[in-house]
Amino acid sequence: MVSHEVVRWDLVLCRVMPGGPVASLWGPVLVYAPDEEPELRAELARLAEAHGLSRDLGGFIEVFRAASRELLRFVPPSRLAEPSYFTAEGDPIVSASAVWRLADPDAAFVALDTPPELLWVGESEDGTGDCFQLTADRNEFLARRPPLPPNALYFESSYAGLPNRIGTGTFVLAGCDLRFDAISEQRVGCTYSILLQIDRIRYAGRVCAPHAQAEFDVKGANIGVIARRRGSWEDRRYGLLVPLSRRAGSARCTCA
Repeated sequence: MVSHEVVRWDLVLCRVMPGGPVASLWGPVLVYAPDEEPELRAELARLAEAHGLSRDLGGFIEVFRAASRELLRFVPPSRLAEPSYFTAEGDPIVSASAVWRLADPDAAFVALDTPPELLWVGESEDGTGDCFQLTADRNEFLARRPPLPPNALYFESSYAGLPNRIGTGTFVLAGCDLRFDAISEQRVGCTYSILLQIDRIRYAGRVCAPHAQAEFDVKGANIGVIARRRGSWEDRRYGLLVPLSRRAGSARCTCA
């Protein structure tokens, strides 16, 4: 069943036995992702030195015989790294909110309902206000994301029919209060152009908490994990408690 699990460019550590119409695999089979090759090579070099073998091709072949048990126990260090959490554009995840006071809530509703990057998504959870989802271009966000550390997780949300737009936060208009909830401080700062369109608005406060204080269970959602296969991100954290703000969690989590 190994052939059903291995994909192109995977590294397979196994024993190949001739015979029959094709060669077959015997014993344990270890599979490494392409980005784990440098770690595997470093381990082979370490074992060659420990066993007094050369580091050329012939020495490496002897390593497989002389240090087979050590190789079977080898786990790439990158797999042991603690997961860290980021937005789609690569900013650290926190639970961030900002609140403003409004002189004219009706005018604010019109201002929020006009820009194409804002989507009215219904009433707030407590039924006292209206929610507007702020969106951004997905390709632009992903293009500017810096390289993430091993075992990093990132999150993005989208709505049906808008696969190229990412939800970046939620405005909640409730009476004379306007609140914006997001999963990074940087996203709260991106609301400035929207707020300029609202007359007589007054800043009332801002809250930013570490992600560990804003956890909720998203079991069953698709969670992106930094590239381990085929140059893409995979769902490898099913059932993990994932830190997101309350409103951000109402959107569908997807992986790139």
